Amino acid sequence: MVLIKRVLPVKTKGEGGIDYLIQSLENDYAWYPWKYIIKRSYMLSYNFMFPVGTKYEDVYLIPRILHKVERIKTVEKECYNYILGRPGAITNGINIKCEIDKINVAAANISFFEKNENNKSNECKKMLQNNFSHLYFSALIPLYAVKNDERKELYNVLKRNKKIARYTSTGPQKILKILLFILGIKGTAFLLYIRMVLKNGFKFV
Repeated sequence: MVLIKRVLPVKTKGEGGIDYLIQSLENDYAWYPWKYIIKRSYMLSYNFMFPVGTKYEDVYLIPRILHKVERIKTVEKECYNYILGRPGAITNGINIKCEIDKINVAAANISFFEKNENNKSNECKKMLQNNFSHLYFSALIPLYAVKNDERKELYNVLKRNKKIARYTSTGPQKILKILLFILGIKGTAFLLYIRMVLKNGFKFV
C-alpha cells in the first residue's frame, strides 16, 4: 500500500539552525535527510558523516548538522516525492538490529547534546533530548513480538539504556514513562504488545 502525504517545510523566523530546531521540535519532528540540501563543503569542514552500518543514521547525524549550521532557509514548495510503505523499508516489519540501533542512536545523541550550555541552546537541547527519548518507547513495542533469543538481546539493550526515558516531557510517552517506572520494562512492553495485537492482529512468538 502506497501512502501519499503532503509535507511542507517548517517556516523559520530566525536564520540559524537552533531557531529552526526549536520551532520544528514543537511537534514530534522526523529527521528524514531528504528534507534538506546541504553543502558538501559544509559537511566536510565539520567532518559530518553518516555512521556506516547503522540504522537510524539520519536520526544520528541530521540534528547535529542543523544544530551547528548558522544559516538555514526554507523552500515553500513540494519538490520531493517520498514513497511510504515501500517493500524493504525499515518501517516495514520488525528488524531487531533496527530496534537496537534506534536505542543506541538515541542514547548517543542525548549524551552529545548534554554539552550545550547557553540559554537558547539549552532550550533546544531539552527539546532534542525529549524527541530522542521517544525512540526508546517505540523500541519497547516489539519486545514480545520477536523470538526468544532476540527478545533477550533487545531487553538487555533496553535495560542498559532505561535512563533515556527520563528525558521524556511531552506526548503520550509521558504516560508510558510512568508505567515504565511502575511496571518495569517487561510489564510496559507486554501492555504495548497486547495493544499491538488488538490493533494489528500480530501473534505472540
